[in-house]
Amino acid sequence: MTYKKRHVSSGRPKILVTAPRLHPRAEQLLDKYFEPLYLKDNELNEKAITEYMINYAFQGVLVRMGKIGREAIERAPALRCLVKHGTGYDNIDIHNLYYSSKRLYRFPFQRGI
Repeated sequence: MTYKKRHVSSGRPKILVTAPRLHPRAEQLLDKYFEPLYLKDNELNEKAITEYMINYAFQGVLVRMGKIGREAIERAPALRCLVKHGTGYDNIDIHNLYYSSKRLYRFPFQRGI
């Protein structure tokens, strides 16, 4: 995990983006309001995502690819919400999310970010 090497803290809320890239305009908006970390292709597995969520104080996760499982939801200390676009959310452990204090925000009619 190389988060500290790739980013310098800006004081803005930190978010994890489970995708290597987004549309350039979306990246501009995220950079303006947040401190995003875009996962690389080889980091889009459940174990790597869970490690990032547990070891770094991400307040939010923009879910595109990869699985967000029970351990990540229960053990992420600063996590407040997950954001998902599109209709499918089978890569998120909805059952454990429901019983946690974290929230899921869905945008089912957005084709892309």
